[in-house]
Amino acid sequence: MSMSFAIESERLVPCLGKVLLSQIAPDVKKVKIIQAVTTTGLVLILLSLFVPTAQAQRTYPPPSQCPVVATLASSKVPHLDKTGDHIVIWFWNQGSRTTHGVELHLMMLDAAGNRYPASQKYLVTGDEKPKTGDVVAYSTKDEEEHFGAYWNNIEGVEVYVTSIMFADATTWKPRRGVVCKTAFINSDYDKEMERYDKIFVQRWKAADEEWKREHPDKERPALPTGSKNP
Repeated sequence: MSMSFAIESERLVPCLGKVLLSQIAPDVKKVKIIQAVTTTGLVLILLSLFVPTAQAQRTYPPPSQCPVVATLASSKVPHLDKTGDHIVIWFWNQGSRTTHGVELHLMMLDAAGNRYPASQKYLVTGDEKPKTGDVVAYSTKDEEEHFGAYWNNIEGVEVYVTSIMFADATTWKPRRGVVCKTAFINSDYDKEMERYDKIFVQRWKAADEEWKREHPDKERPALPTGSKNP
């Protein structure tokens, strides 16, 4: 029986914005900020801070074994426009080559840690340069239909990177015995996002103070919100 695939319609959730701002962090030449969905509202996350912070708490396979890893995920994130829950996965290209597409296999976890394969595999499309990351989201509708009433018992997700195509059209799959996996509990998602939000606010305030010292007669440029459909 063949496995079906879900491809996200957009790299980010439709209501999210993505902007590139170098001026908010003087020590970073190019900072990527993503407005992310949480049940508490919109938060701004610095990916340049997000990944090292996550890696300090979680053990990841080395780049030689796993070029791309999921750094945060939840199988149930409410969408801000109230269209239903989404599976949200933050990922990072920790390798040395630009990726063009990534295949993800998900195992859903219940409260007791029992593992259940998702109804389909999920694809991430679009180029991602080394040492950068992004976030993708997929509607949970298919999984809700697949699991039926038991979907209410799902409280976490394991994310496996099972195949990668690079920008030069070459491909990668994990070697025999190597598993590119990270596991997450849904209840941790909002906690992590709130923590990253605090980090961003601290950085923003510090950068704002520096701007005022260096440009006392100029008003600091406003923080753009980005397009709703980047």
